[in-house]
Amino acid sequence: MSWLKRHTVTAAVISLLLAGALWLFYPGVPARWVFLGLGAALLLLSLALNAGEARSAMGTRTARYGAGAAVMALLALGIVVAANAGSDYLFVPDGNTDTVKAAVVSLPI
Repeated sequence: MSWLKRHTVTAAVISLLLAGALWLFYPGVPARWVFLGLGAALLLLSLALNAGEARSAMGTRTARYGAGAAVMALLALGIVVAANAGSDYLFVPDGNTDTVKAAVVSLPI
């Protein structure tokens, strides 16, 4: 049982990496879904087997700071994605040249 507790995360990561490699290099191969499902199942099994260790690790200061850093990184990524989407809305490509023109919004006066 201790062997299974130690190596399920490793097997899950390898399975997920293999699924990602199949998706990237061989997109038509249906086996990628098998490896994706296997990796997800192994991650859930590892979480179930190591629930006590995971619960005790979540209360540490390192985990709290890491979670805060992850939230801030996701917020920064969201701002960048929103700015990129807004730039696609505000700047309309000009069909005649390679330049970009700003969309003009008129306000009633």
